[in-house]
Amino acid sequence: MTDTNQKGFLYKTSIVETSRAILGVRVLVGLPIAAVAAFIGSIFNGILVPSPVAGDVLAFTVRMAVIGIFASTGGLIAWFNLFESKRGAVLVWIVAAAGGLLGALAGYYIGDRYIDHPDVYILNQRLSQAVLFGAALGANAMATLLAIAAARWGRKRVT
Repeated sequence: MTDTNQKGFLYKTSIVETSRAILGVRVLVGLPIAAVAAFIGSIFNGILVPSPVAGDVLAFTVRMAVIGIFASTGGLIAWFNLFESKRGAVLVWIVAAAGGLLGALAGYYIGDRYIDHPDVYILNQRLSQAVLFGAALGANAMATLLAIAAARWGRKRVT
């Protein structure tokens, strides 16, 4: 027995990322997880990556890249099903890693300008906190931009 007088509910047929609320939830979940992962990356730096001497740009860049990659890996927990495919997840991770690296570098240079006693290699220093937060923010910001761009282009899947 069917009732034809029932109200029909229209559901969105486009991807979820067109909703601002979903993007907000993803950022609110991804930001603290990415910050914790960036902290773990900073511990990894202290154990395995050699300490740079003054003017050693390569070691500095490697340390910032490790923090950015760890932050993007942690933030990927909130963004894992953006494109509903493995290649899409890899794309989100790569874009977020680039954002994490840029965020870590921005956090370092902004913090270096405004924070006294800049020492990024001691984890209780305010500068290292700025770097870790910058990496987490950069990773989530790039993933958000990717989600918005994908929604604008109407791409549901990356195959």
